[in-house]
This record gives sequence, structure tokens and C-alpha cells, in this order.
Amino acid sequence: MTKYARIEFRSHETQTRFPNEDDDWDRGDIHVNWTIPDVFRLTKERDYYSEPVSFEPQKGETYYMVYAIWSTGDSFGSYSQSDCESFGLYQTRKEAEDRVKELSAPREENKYRHPWDGYFESLDKIDIKEVIYAGEKENV
Repeated sequence: MTKYARIEFRSHETQTRFPNEDDDWDRGDIHVNWTIPDVFRLTKERDYYSEPVSFEPQKGETYYMVYAIWSTGDSFGSYSQSDCESFGLYQTRKEAEDRVKELSAPREENKYRHPWDGYFESLDKIDIKEVIYAGEKENV
């Protein structure tokens, strides 16, 4: 049975520019700050906040989650750092660094299409977060 590491990202939005009252199309600008917890738990249910785990995590051990933050918007407003997504949980920093390298490759050299590859989207960062397995198991 496949298990999933569940790491819930939290976001806080701040209005950085209010819409122009004389322009019905203007939505203003928003900036999002992301908080990523230092711990994770296992679940057997797959959802937006979970990543498949191909190894058996050990309680109290440190693992490495690769994540990306990107922005979007359009002609009517911007949404800075609007999205955050995990791209895998790894047992070693080296594995995580290899994944970051793969995700960071220029679009024409990369075999994957990323969420930040759109016309209005732009990558803000790809990073590694150290997370600890808390030993809690939910529905496993």
C-alpha cells in the first residue's frame, strides 16, 4: 500500500496595491507569504498536500522536501508568490539537490511542463525544506 507524506502549507495574503477605482477591470495586486511546517505525518489518502513516500520514515529523522513558489497574474493585476507546491520528499539532501537541479533546467532542456511555465506565470524559487517525521500516523 502506498503511503503519503502530508505537509500542509499555510498562506497569508496581503493586498499590495488596491484596484484603481476608475478602472473596472483593475483587480489590484496581492502578495502571498508561505509557511511550511517543520514536521510531517503519513496518510494513506492522496491530496494536494501529500507526496508519495517510497521509503519507511523513522520517527525523529530528518528528510528533505523540494518545493517551488511561483507568481501569476494578468493584465489586470498581479498575484505575487501565489502558488506553492511540493515536488517530492527525499531521504538525502543529495537526492533533493538533484531534483532541484532537474526542476531548474531551462524549459527547452526540461522533459516536464511546470505550473510556472505559463505566459503570466514566473518562478520565484525552488528550495529544499528539512522536515522531521513526527511519528504520527493518520489512517495508515
